[in-house]
Amino acid sequence: MSRKITFYDIASRLNPQAWSPNTWKTRFVLNYKRIPYETVYVSYPDIAQLWQTLGLSPLAADPKTFLPLISVPSTDGGPPSVIADSFDIALYLDYEFPETPAVIPPNTGALQSSWALTLRTLVVPNLRPLILPQLVHKLDERGATYFRQTREKTFGMKLEELAPPGPKRDEALKKLERSLNDLFDMLKTNRGHDEQHLEWVMGAVGPTFADFALGGILTWCKVGGDQQTWDVVSSWNGGRWARHLDKLQPWSDVV
Repeated sequence: MSRKITFYDIASRLNPQAWSPNTWKTRFVLNYKRIPYETVYVSYPDIAQLWQTLGLSPLAADPKTFLPLISVPSTDGGPPSVIADSFDIALYLDYEFPETPAVIPPNTGALQSSWALTLRTLVVPNLRPLILPQLVHKLDERGATYFRQTREKTFGMKLEELAPPGPKRDEALKKLERSLNDLFDMLKTNRGHDEQHLEWVMGAVGPTFADFALGGILTWCKVGGDQQTWDVVSSWNGGRWARHLDKLQPWSDVV
């Protein structure tokens, strides 16, 4: 495994810089597989140009979908392979590095893709109003300007108007709590005799992409939002969400 992957992440003012839920999914996967890589941080307004430079066509007009990317050196001296999207990256790494533990075990792709879709549709929309007004202040200067302009155009209001302190924030928290309660109810259907593995999404199979997808969203909440929001979220469902991040700690290094 001598090839060193280049992993493209979104720049910020944080130290370490990592915050994005989508790129954290890939970081967890790379760390879990122990595949050598280096991280290149890209400011938001430079992501589209990066795609062109790497010879890719945009997935969509929405720049939030543009990272992660990985560039994998060829084994025969040819051009590198460039892969986009955290799920597709996980599939590629399972295939290309079969000596590493699989994160999408055979015959679980549809199930794990459905779980990732559930997170994107059930949880993420209810996190955005609470996180985006805080996140914009944590991005690099150019990235923050771009982020504010594009997101305020999307929402038709200032980011600070999404969930200001008071009734609007309280309602946003209630919506998020309901969505995480639904997620918690799904996870409670896992049953088994091995308590150590009960809280993995796939049970005794151990950590898989599904767990890393959940971990990415929770990290986004913890790092991208404010401490008050994370303190509330981490207390819900008996501390289930904080425990999940604790379980992912062995694969949380930012390289």
